[in-house]
Amino acid sequence: MSRALTALAVAVIAFGLLNGTAAPSLAQVKGHARHAASHMHVHVHVSPNPTSNGKSTTVTATTSAGSLCTVSVVYPTGQRATSSALQVTTTADSSGRVSWNWTPQTKKTGTADATVSCIKGQDRASGQYHFKIT
Repeated sequence: MSRALTALAVAVIAFGLLNGTAAPSLAQVKGHARHAASHMHVHVHVSPNPTSNGKSTTVTATTSAGSLCTVSVVYPTGQRATSSALQVTTTADSSGRVSWNWTPQTKKTGTADATVSCIKGQDRASGQYHFKIT
């Protein structure tokens, strides 16, 4: 185990003991350290915003180049968009950009959500963007 990971384990265990909580196992500490070391992020945008039923709309995300990404759009009704264009796993280009173009099919207006989830090696991240359907 590296010195940094050992120091983190000692700090986490000490914090738990000082606060009267159960100390985590070494495996839990190692798992959190590995997760915390990930610097992967996903930034999501929807255009146009607002959009409307039947209008061509694009979800764009920026993340780590080479990441495999999926998208999920949930309409104001709470139903998930089922467009085949949104069912494709896309690989982020050399700039880390991925995008999906679809036509919303909902007559309910309000706030919708686009969530993009990406994975690259052991790193995982997701981002969400709220947008309006008018």
